[in-house]
This record gives sequence, C-alpha cells and structure tokens, in this order.
Amino acid sequence: MIHIKSVCQIKADCDLIVTTLNTAKLSKQSSEPVILDKLSADMHVYWIGVKVPIIKDRDFVIAEWNHPQRDGNHLNAFVSVRHPQCGVQKKYERAQILMGAWQIERSKKSANLCRVTHVTGVDPAGDIPSFLKKSGATASADAVIMLKKLSEAACKDRQSTGST
Repeated sequence: MIHIKSVCQIKADCDLIVTTLNTAKLSKQSSEPVILDKLSADMHVYWIGVKVPIIKDRDFVIAEWNHPQRDGNHLNAFVSVRHPQCGVQKKYERAQILMGAWQIERSKKSANLCRVTHVTGVDPAGDIPSFLKKSGATASADAVIMLKKLSEAACKDRQSTGST
C-alpha cells in the first residue's frame, strides 16, 4: 500500500483550478482516460493506464465524484471500482485506488488563491521495488505541481486578455 499526500498554494480561483483538474493531463505516465459510464452530471467511471518502468504497466477503473461545496470549496473524490465494460487486460496489472481526493479550498484573503490538497492510497498490485514506490510518490507530487503550473498560467492568460 502506498499513501501519498501533497499540499500547495495555487494563485488562481477555485473554478479555474477545478476546470484545469478536470481537463488537463497532469501525468506523463498516464494514458488518456476512457469514460465508461456517466452516472450523473458530477460522477463518472473511467479507465486509465499507467506506464511503469521495469515491471508490468498498471491500470485502474475509477469512479470519480466532482462536488462543489456550499462554502465555495471543491472536493474531487475517487476510488477504484469494478465495471462490466472493463475486465482485466493482459497488458496490465489491475491496481486499486482505495481512497483518493483533491480538496480545493478558497483563501479567505484573496479570490485568486487556493490551498490544494491531494491524497491517495494505492494498492499497486504485486511486488513493487522500493525505488518504484518512491517514483510513484514523486509522480503524484508532479501532478500537483503540474496542476499549479497550468492553473496559474491560465489565470495569467485570463488576466492579460481581460476575460473572467
């Protein structure tokens, strides 16, 4: 089991960060997600593959819930599930996300500042060398850094064009 927590401040508004989170590719190792089911406007199930050096690549079937909260913050929660359209594939070892979330909290001091927390608990399936476990933790932190870079760049672009 691998547990990861990353926290950062992002200079952008909550809605822009959520849009970036939902539309940008945050990891070089991950494939594009394949939507299997749209359960509601804010919940869907998708498959994603992850390239892993030396050992067999991993894949996940994930249910994800995007929830805007009443206080203006946002929660994106996700967990591995089984889905009839996506059985185990020979090319991959099926890994499990036992718990994962992105929490985006608006700053009380500025509309364009948020605290972003990313947590995940992953069972990578099978024996994983310790250096690859560290690599997985680094990849998770890299996703947070990529979210920060893309969101802040989009915020600057928005400000320079005068759009909201």
